[in-house]
Amino acid sequence: MLTSRFMHVCGVIMGGTRASAEIVSALLRQGQARGEFTVPDIKVFSRVTIAMIEGLIVRQVMGASLDLPESPRGYAPS
Repeated sequence: MLTSRFMHVCGVIMGGTRASAEIVSALLRQGQARGEFTVPDIKVFSRVTIAMIEGLIVRQVMGASLDLPESPRGYAPS
């Protein structure tokens, strides 16, 4: 039971990670196509961008300046 739950959670996390990477990559390609900026490696830059955003969220939560009493799916961190 625990193994299947773990695999399900991993699948949800990886699905969200892939979706985030696709969104950021699409935004980078659009900006590059419009001549707004150039990106040497879209895949690397999208991963770095996501890591920065995730780091900011964690920093804000740990610093208690971002109040997350409940997530959209009803999970309240203890």
